[in-house]
Amino acid sequence: MTQSDGFALANPDADRPVLKRVGWALLLGAVSWFIMEHWSRARTGTTFTLNLLPVLLALLTGALLNGHLRAASLVRWLSAFAVVAVPLGVLSALAMQPLALTRAILSNEPINLLIPAVGVAFATALSAWALRSLGSDVVVLARRAIGRPQRRMWIPMVLAAALVSAGTAFTYISLNGEAARKAESMVRRELGPDFETAIVQLAMQKSREGSQYRATVVAWNGEDVRVIPLTWREE
Repeated sequence: MTQSDGFALANPDADRPVLKRVGWALLLGAVSWFIMEHWSRARTGTTFTLNLLPVLLALLTGALLNGHLRAASLVRWLSAFAVVAVPLGVLSALAMQPLALTRAILSNEPINLLIPAVGVAFATALSAWALRSLGSDVVVLARRAIGRPQRRMWIPMVLAAALVSAGTAFTYISLNGEAARKAESMVRRELGPDFETAIVQLAMQKSREGSQYRATVVAWNGEDVRVIPLTWREE
């Protein structure tokens, strides 16, 4: 038995304060995510749907507050994933967004960039803090004492980078296809030539009746920025 193992056996609850701190922080993250989701849906005029991530965070919060080390392992893995996926995903989205649109938002509605920026910074910082806290010596020793293996955190980080890259490529292709051009054309016909347009979201659902499309197009000029949700069906 090593000295560290002896410490873990002598102090079986030494990890509990760490798990509780991370648990309460996760609860704050779940509430913040719910508020951000509601704000985003209200801004774009889209229907609010249940997002499972806040629900998962709330469940993990309860597990951490009760000292479950397996939940701590999952949270640490998810934190390692998020600390790469969140900022990389935002950078990818900004890279695909027209520079003129970014400038228009900064000029006319800076709050619509400031609030997401604060949310991304908070999520990244929370993920990095949780990753560090759950990798502390007291938690590692507690995991070792119950026979849990030490995870390699580079695996979720590499996976996050790969998934974001694949998602970016897929999104780029879909936002430059025929359906995307149709959505922008519909908005230009409605608003006239004074507005520039860019599609930022496109989804398609097939059924027996045909294909159902849902899109979000942003239109802007020197004085106004509008977020326009569209829905149409093709047989």
